[in-house]
Amino acid sequence: MAVRVKAGLLPVLGRSRYVVAQENAPEVRELQSLSRREREAVELVAAGHSNKLIAYALGISPSTVGVLLHRASVKLRTSTREALVARYLAASKPPAEA
Repeated sequence: MAVRVKAGLLPVLGRSRYVVAQENAPEVRELQSLSRREREAVELVAAGHSNKLIAYALGISPSTVGVLLHRASVKLRTSTREALVARYLAASKPPAEA
């Protein structure tokens, strides 16, 4: 069964912001603890999508999206959706050049 996805949802997926050079940084270790699906869900949240749209894009239920985001939130030690996205983006951005 083919799933139609609104334009702009899936280009976020697969775009890795992970930097190998920072492998020993605590933030990167936290990112590595996230599952592929948790990372996909957080990336779509960071792109501004609702749980319902994320569920549609990933082919899962909205409640499963909630579970994925909750697990990611626990692993990244955050308590709000905004803090989860901020921590994820901060940990996944490339280091500044000296």
